Amino acid sequence: MKRFLYTILSVSLWIGLSGCVDDPTMIPEVIGAGSPEFEGKTVIKAKTASSIMVSAKISAANGNKITQRGFIYGLDPQPTLENGNEIPDTEVGVGEYSLTIEGLVHNTRYYFRPYASNSLGTSYGEQVDTLTNVGIGGVFTLRPDSIRASAARVRGEIDNIGEGDIIAMGIYLSEKNNISVVDTIYSTSSPTEAKVGTIFTCQLSGLTPSTSYYVQAFVTNSYGETVGERDSLLTRDGMPLLSETNAKKLGFTDVTLTSYVSTGADETVIIVDRGFCWAIDTDSEYPTLSNNVIPCGTGSGAFEGIINSLVSKQRYYVRAYATSNFGFTVYDENVLIVVPLTDVPTVGTNAVTNIQNGNADVSGIIYGVGMSPVITSGICWSTTNVEPDLDDSVLPLLTGGNSFSGRLTQLRGGVTYYVRAFATNSQGTGYSEEVRQFTTPHVFTDGLRAFSGAAQFAMSYFAIDAYLYILGGDAGANYTDEIWRYSVANNTWTQGSSFIGSPAKWQTSVAYGQGALVYGGINANGDEKPGIFHYKAPPENNWTYYNGPPDSAIVYRTVGYSYSNSVCFVGGLSADSIREDVWSFDYYSKTWQQMSDFPVKQYGGVAVVIDNTAYVGLGRDENNVCNNSIWATTDGALTWELQTSYTVTGNVLGAVVCNRRLYIIDESYSLIEYNPETDLWTKKSALPAGHNREVHCIYAINNKIYIGLDSYSFVVYDPVWDN
Repeated sequence: MKRFLYTILSVSLWIGLSGCVDDPTMIPEVIGAGSPEFEGKTVIKAKTASSIMVSAKISAANGNKITQRGFIYGLDPQPTLENGNEIPDTEVGVGEYSLTIEGLVHNTRYYFRPYASNSLGTSYGEQVDTLTNVGIGGVFTLRPDSIRASAARVRGEIDNIGEGDIIAMGIYLSEKNNISVVDTIYSTSSPTEAKVGTIFTCQLSGLTPSTSYYVQAFVTNSYGETVGERDSLLTRDGMPLLSETNAKKLGFTDVTLTSYVSTGADETVIIVDRGFCWAIDTDSEYPTLSNNVIPCGTGSGAFEGIINSLVSKQRYYVRAYATSNFGFTVYDENVLIVVPLTDVPTVGTNAVTNIQNGNADVSGIIYGVGMSPVITSGICWSTTNVEPDLDDSVLPLLTGGNSFSGRLTQLRGGVTYYVRAFATNSQGTGYSEEVRQFTTPHVFTDGLRAFSGAAQFAMSYFAIDAYLYILGGDAGANYTDEIWRYSVANNTWTQGSSFIGSPAKWQTSVAYGQGALVYGGINANGDEKPGIFHYKAPPENNWTYYNGPPDSAIVYRTVGYSYSNSVCFVGGLSADSIREDVWSFDYYSKTWQQMSDFPVKQYGGVAVVIDNTAYVGLGRDENNVCNNSIWATTDGALTWELQTSYTVTGNVLGAVVCNRRLYIIDESYSLIEYNPETDLWTKKSALPAGHNREVHCIYAINNKIYIGLDSYSFVVYDPVWDN
C-alpha cells in the first residue's frame, strides 16, 4: 500500500512541475499489475448432442484492461489457444459470462477452459469436461415371423429416439452372417410421432426356399444410424404337400386314380403342375416324370386322372406327383401297385411272421378281384412242393376288404415250409407269384455244457426254478455224495454242499419250494439210513436230516411227488423185495403218515402232479417188466383209480410234466406224450441220433424238456415244435 501511495504522489508532483511543458507519452501501466484472474469453477450449464453451454467468472482484471475473453475446447485435456479451438466472447470485462459451443459431435467427450487476456498476458480458468448427448436412436430387431418359402415378416422396435428427427428405418437382409455384407435394404416410412416402443414392419419378398437369411433392424436420424442385434430365419422348402395315391376304380384296361395336394398354408407356393406318373414293373418300381405321365391341371385340392390301355395281368407302379412354382417336384412315398382286372383274382403273399410256439402268421393281399367277386381266399402250403396249390394243404381265409390273414398251427420243428396266397372267383383260382419260404426251429437242440460231476448213472435229480440238480449216483468204482447245479441261463455247472448221509445211488428227490426232500437209496454197503434229508437251494446250500417213516425198511428206487404240504413216496425196493406201501411226509410237522397202498407192487416208473391230480405208475414188477398202467389220486393217496394204460417198449427211462402234459421216454428212445384232458397217448420224436440214448435225468424248465444223455451232455426238447 505504501508503494502504491508513493507512486501516486510522485506522478502528481511530476505533473505539477511540468505543467507548462509539452506532455510526454504516457504508459498506462500500474505498477504490480498482471493477467486477469478467474473465480470459482467452470460450469456446464446445458448440453445437447451437438452443443454445450459453458459458464465462467472473471474476478479481476489485475490492473490492465481485459481485451479478450472466451473459451478454449478440444478432444484432449488442458486445451490452450495454441492447440485448442477458440470461442471468443463478443464482450470483455470482469464478471460472469456464458457461451454456447455448437457443431460438436454427439456422444463425444470434450474438454473446456475459459480464458481472458490483457496487455500483460492470458489467464486460464479451471478445466471442465463432459460428453455430448447421444444423438442417434436405438432399435431392437424382433424375431422374424410369418416365414414362407419366398417371404417373411421382420419388425423393429424403437428403443431410443435420440435427438434428431428420424430420416429412415427398416431392415437389412443378408445371406451371410456379416453386418458389412448387405444384400437388400427394406425401408419403411418413418412414423409421424416416433417414440420409444414404436414398432415398424417390413415384408421381405423374393426370398429363396430352404435358405438361411440374416436380418437387422436399423434407424437413421440426422446424427447417424443405429442397428439392432442380428437375427436369422430359414425359409420354408416351397414344396407341395401330397396325399396318398388311391385307385378309385379299376377296370380291365384302365384305372381311375385320385390324390390331393396342398401348399401347406404357404401363400407363396403355387402348384403349377400335378398328376400321376406310372411304369410297368419291369421298367421302374418308383416312377417319376421321366416315365409315363398323366397331367391333371394346376392348383391345390383334390385331383383325378385315368390311365388307359393297360394290359391284363401286367403289374404297374403308380404314384402321384406335384410341382410348385419354385421348381420342386414331390412324389407320393407310397407307390400304388395296379394290376388290371383278370378273369381270376390277382393276389400277393406277404412275409411270414411270428414263427413261434408251433405257429406262424401268414397273410395275403388281393390286387384285383377279376371278372366276378371273390368267393374264397387263403393260403396254400407244403413242405415238398415249392409252388403249393389247392392240391396241397390249404388254410381258407375270408377277405377283409383286399387283404386276409391267419395262422398256421401244429407246425413241425426243423422243417422248411412253402406258402403262397390264393383267391377264387366264379372264373377260377388265382395264385400269388410270390412264394414265401421259412424254416421252423428244431425239435432238439444241443451244445449245452456237459455235466462236471463224478456220477455216471443211478443218480437222483430235481429242478428248482431255472436250475437243474444232480445228486449222488454210481461213480464207477464207488458211489458219490456230490450235488451239482446247472444254470439254464448261464450254461454253467456249480458244485453245492455235499450230501450229509453216506454216498448213495437210487435215491428219490422231490422238489419242494426252494429245496428238495431226498429219501431212501442205498450206499456202497447196501445200506442207507431210512430217513429223509432236506436240501435248501442256494443261497442257503445246506442239508437237514429228519427221521424216516415208522417202517424202518430200507427203500430205494421209489418214486415221489409233492402234494399240498406233503411229499408222498410210492413203492420201491427193500432188500430186493418190491413194495406197494405209500408214505407221506408232512413238511411242516415233520411227521410221517402211511397212506393207502398202491394198487400194485412196483419200483421206478412215473410220479407227477397235474392240476392237483397225482399220476403214478408205469413202474416195474418182480420180473423187471413195466406194468403199463397209471393210477390217479386226487386226495393225497387215500384212494387210487386206474387212469390210463399204455404199452411201453421195455421200461420207462424218464418222465416229466411240461405244459400240463406228461412226457415219458421208454426204451424205444422216443418221447411219448400223454394228455390227461383227452386221455390220449401220442408217440413223438425219437431222441437224436449220434448220442448214447441212455437217459440219466430229465427236467422241464421254461416249457422245454432237458434230457441228460451220454456223460450228461444235455439235449433240449421243444414240445411245441414236435407236431
